[in-house]
Amino acid sequence: MRRLATHLLVALSLLVLGANVAAAAVYRFSNPTNLGPTINSNETDIHAWVSDDGLRFYFASKRPDGSDLDIYEASLSGGFGTPSLMEDPFSSSDEDFRPFESSDGLNLYYNNRGAAGGPFFVATRSDKSIPWDHPGVTIDSTVFSALTFPSGYATGSVNDISADGSYLVLQGNKGSKHDLFVSPWNGTSGKWDPAQMIDVDGVFGGSGRNIHPSLSSDELAIFFVSNRPGAPGNWDIFALTRPDASTAWTDTGSLSVSLVQGINTSSNDLGPFLRNGVMYFQSDRSGGQGGQDLYRAYVPEPATFVLWALLGLAGLVCYTRRRRQ
Repeated sequence: MRRLATHLLVALSLLVLGANVAAAAVYRFSNPTNLGPTINSNETDIHAWVSDDGLRFYFASKRPDGSDLDIYEASLSGGFGTPSLMEDPFSSSDEDFRPFESSDGLNLYYNNRGAAGGPFFVATRSDKSIPWDHPGVTIDSTVFSALTFPSGYATGSVNDISADGSYLVLQGNKGSKHDLFVSPWNGTSGKWDPAQMIDVDGVFGGSGRNIHPSLSSDELAIFFVSNRPGAPGNWDIFALTRPDASTAWTDTGSLSVSLVQGINTSSNDLGPFLRNGVMYFQSDRSGGQGGQDLYRAYVPEPATFVLWALLGLAGLVCYTRRRRQ
């Protein structure tokens, strides 16, 4: 009986260790590669985003065929196709940036700080086969009319949407201070509710600027950029994680944060976005073509409780066999 209790204690210890490691998940990437001249230009290329079906690639660029910072689209069928400038309103005289689709591909969200009714817009089509410049595509900003930020936050940007469309992830700007927010969808009003702060500073235990949030595919992580001291560069990529999808992003005590491994350099690394095991981001590191280039790196999912449970059971078996010898 004492031997059985000892065995169980060892197994339990290993399982608890596994749970703690999973809670503080660390994302590790392969060596990043530049997306090359098909996508990158001699200008600034930023804010990469890939559709859920993996067929469409969006980004923003300041290349000469546009008017300022404009949105481009490229096919991903069989590799990167040649990017094309999306027509107005995605290439207006103001800055158009941070495009992202809903999971069904019927809505394209983007930001424009100068256009009337902005800064948040959504384009809607009835079928994915309809191009975004089709006359039947509608452009709306009224669904964001209730999306306000706390006092002192003058502006912000919409950055990503959950797979079920129940909430947006945003960045709010308060002078030189930037923070992360979520905005729930209100089915009764048919509008996005006021932004709720994600207290990243509370998780870190210190103040900093937090920008460029995006969701992982399983929605257990928000990748974002911060200028925290002690990291390799001025701006570096971090992962904010929660233990399960039922934990609110506003539940500060249940969240963990870690520096993403394998990507960050002494340069500025920004705009992270993970899709199908591939992390896209922008950087002004040496060896690029323009002011900022787009890169990608491959990443395994972080260790989970199940994996560590299996390791714990394997350890128990080995321990038992040694005791019997």
